[in-house]
Amino acid sequence: MTRNEEKANVLAEHLGIKNGIIVNSGTIALLSALKVANIKPGDNVLINGYCCYSLFEAIMNVGANPVFVIPKDFYNISVDEIRKVLNENEIKCFIATHQYGIVQDIKAIKEEFPELIIIEDIAQAWNIQENELGIGKYSDYVVTSFGISKALSYGQAGAIFSNKDIRQYFDFHDKESRNSLRFLLPYVLYDCDNVNTEQLVITANNTVEKQRTIARLLTGYFDSNEKYIIYKDKDSQVSSWHKFPVIITNPNYVNEFERIMQDNGILFQWQNEKEVWELDMVKSYNPKIIEFGEKPIYALIRTKQNDVEKVKSLVRSR
Repeated sequence: MTRNEEKANVLAEHLGIKNGIIVNSGTIALLSALKVANIKPGDNVLINGYCCYSLFEAIMNVGANPVFVIPKDFYNISVDEIRKVLNENEIKCFIATHQYGIVQDIKAIKEEFPELIIIEDIAQAWNIQENELGIGKYSDYVVTSFGISKALSYGQAGAIFSNKDIRQYFDFHDKESRNSLRFLLPYVLYDCDNVNTEQLVITANNTVEKQRTIARLLTGYFDSNEKYIIYKDKDSQVSSWHKFPVIITNPNYVNEFERIMQDNGILFQWQNEKEVWELDMVKSYNPKIIEFGEKPIYALIRTKQNDVEKVKSLVRSR
């Protein structure tokens, strides 16, 4: 076993998965998963319209076709929506993102569509403790990014995990790789000694605990206020809340929301001017877009960067 695998398998064990490989970026992890899953040119890959551009980039790099779904509830694509899409389209793979750290029910999707290849992107999710919804339990491949804004943050690189034999597809520049008869992916990260995977897990768990605390406070603040729509789960303890999304029900409330956040020193961001499926470069490829809902006006409150005490102060000011 290489040093890379030793490091990655610490994370894999935490997820309850057999094998892991650290690669150069989260985008490379997505690309690797698509190639290992044998996604070929012309195959259709389902993704959430509210996603990172890297998903589109990875799909295009293997010559597959992205099928964007704009979910009705804005956060994650529901099982009913997936059923409708699969009834009318031939879909080989679904890249499931726990959007903003809000948990996607992978178990229900896999049980209903066992032949659908599921690549679970956990870049925005970590330490989902609910047994029935645990990350990595029901998908075929799991990928993540170690980007600086992520809970599992190394500042760079990414990883791919699976219970399948994924080692055979990667070039580790060792004797075994050189003797391989298959085309290998040259994406593994060699400088792994600097990655303290045990500390990554500790830091990520602490980050998610803070994010959940902030989400719980914000849920109490925005709940039952007709000006805003928020997502709620079990006391904010199931999702990992990479960011806390707030839908503004009326454009007239936008300035008020912005003022309240700024007066309390709460860091937030408005949605990108254009989502991925709306970008001119993406639209030039004429991807398929299936809309179940309209794009809302929404803001994302940062849960990692905000101070808990400032959020408590916001709640007290209500």
